[in-house]
Amino acid sequence: DQTNRVQQTEQRPRCYGGFAKVFYGELRLDSGVVNVAIKRVNPPLPDDEKTAKIIIKELKIWSRLNHQNVLQLRGYTLDCYGDFPALISEWMTNGTVRNYLEKNPEVDFFDMVKGIADGLEYLHKEEVVHADLKSENVLISISGTPLLTDFGISRTLIVTHTVTTLGQFLGSVYWMAYELLAPQEWSPQGNVDTNFVNTLKQTKPAVPSKETDVWAFGMVVYELLAKTHPFRDHTAVQAIVAIILGRLPFPPPDIQSRRGIDKSLWDLCTRCWNRGPSARPVMRDVVMEINGRNFVS
Repeated sequence: DQTNRVQQTEQRPRCYGGFAKVFYGELRLDSGVVNVAIKRVNPPLPDDEKTAKIIIKELKIWSRLNHQNVLQLRGYTLDCYGDFPALISEWMTNGTVRNYLEKNPEVDFFDMVKGIADGLEYLHKEEVVHADLKSENVLISISGTPLLTDFGISRTLIVTHTVTTLGQFLGSVYWMAYELLAPQEWSPQGNVDTNFVNTLKQTKPAVPSKETDVWAFGMVVYELLAKTHPFRDHTAVQAIVAIILGRLPFPPPDIQSRRGIDKSLWDLCTRCWNRGPSARPVMRDVVMEINGRNFVS
């Protein structure tokens, strides 16, 4: 608990996420002052003992994580701004991985892919599901290292019934796996109409898994390959329909003229997007493949 050590220094959030606002602040330590991000979750949580136990359990899990590609949780604060504990982490001045690569074109994005894969493999080894992996949730440290952040928050909101409809996830549907969007009885050969989409948006969201993380990892790799987010020309609803119908992103138009590594990464993307969750690669094997000699260079 860092409530007595942290101070929010700005009233307006620096950025917004799907379920949180991020404020700038300072954490006073014995060694000095650290600039921090204070992440405040938007939806009001149910005020009951079960919810409190789930949150405390998740905070304990997140606080023990220690990996070079996972943004470390510095603690939390309980103050007058909200009921949910605000999460404290060091402020990353380099921003997100996409923005960093745009500003630093000399950086090889393959190194970013390796770091993201290593971080996700570590989370899965620790039985943590990220549940909202996208380039916006990969920050870059002062040394240029990719760091996964915002892991577990979306899953916690679903488990505690704070988020109750798929429509509340519209900002993240571009990265969401087929099974998170399509009800089991849906036939992808059927007609998709407005009534179906409206019903789908009101559907109770499925709980994310390691397999849905792998799908999202493939979309993040695609982002770095194509330098744009998946389904760039689609609205959120159009992206939902496309994924349900099995219409996946096209390869970058110049992929055939690119280096072998880029072609291998595109092949990896397509395997991460297998409709059958059990047919997708596991992150342990992805990391071995990326680091192995068989990965075309």
